[in-house]
Amino acid sequence: MNGTVQCPQCGSAVQPGSGGCAACGATLLGAMVPPPTSPFHGWGSSARAKEALMATMGRRHRTDIKIPDYWILLPVVVVITSYVLGIVAFMYDVLLGLAVAMVGTIVGVFLLAFLIFRLLKRRNEHMAREAQLRRELMDFFRFRGEEMGTGQRVGPYVQAMQAFDRGSLMYEEPQSALLWTILCLIPGINIIAIILTLFWLTDYAPGHDRRFYGFAQNAHYASEQISMGPLLSGTWKSISERSYVLYLIISVLLPAFAIWWFYVLIKDLNDHFDNEWMFEDNLMSGLQKM
Repeated sequence: MNGTVQCPQCGSAVQPGSGGCAACGATLLGAMVPPPTSPFHGWGSSARAKEALMATMGRRHRTDIKIPDYWILLPVVVVITSYVLGIVAFMYDVLLGLAVAMVGTIVGVFLLAFLIFRLLKRRNEHMAREAQLRRELMDFFRFRGEEMGTGQRVGPYVQAMQAFDRGSLMYEEPQSALLWTILCLIPGINIIAIILTLFWLTDYAPGHDRRFYGFAQNAHYASEQISMGPLLSGTWKSISERSYVLYLIISVLLPAFAIWWFYVLIKDLNDHFDNEWMFEDNLMSGLQKM
């Protein structure tokens, strides 16, 4: 039934513009316009996708929070300082010295727990925003490709982008930042909670960055098919793979190594933000010129 709509009363074919059904006489105001021939039909589809993309990129300052690299030193400095003060106080009053050291240790533990919470929270928030960005960008290329008549050239790159998107959804699962932070503080189960939390944080950034780079490369090629301009114009700082098992063993044998481990957890996602923001800045510039 090319160019026709269906009567909701009797199911007969109705010609667009007729205003009514010849079979049953029903008035059909909706028959004035035929249904779209594809999900990407109609003027303005890419404009709506562009608007959604700009809004999603505009939220990055709330989700992609860069944590200063030195943050891991705060709990360490607090504990060391409290021990030094505790030793001094111990010379005058034993209980006071022990109390100072204990309070400093507790504060240091809670600072470390707060850092774990922030690391998990920004991981979850970035993961959600980027997933939305990927979907909206794929939609934009589909819309724009059809509107410009280059859909067949854009299609293979969008399919490759879909593969990287599925990989991200398969391997990246959000974890409750508040729940796992609390579990890391509860004696008896905190060791298991810390081990799992460190695994999620260590495994996330390198694989996530690698998958997004593959996605961004195909987006770059797709953009060329719609005369949008380059999306990858700078140097992508690849993130080194981290051996979770090796880091765990070294931290057990040499606890001070855990400071470096947390430093890496902070820095790796900060570096990924730099990579993605470079891509998004080029994307935003290209969208604004269209």
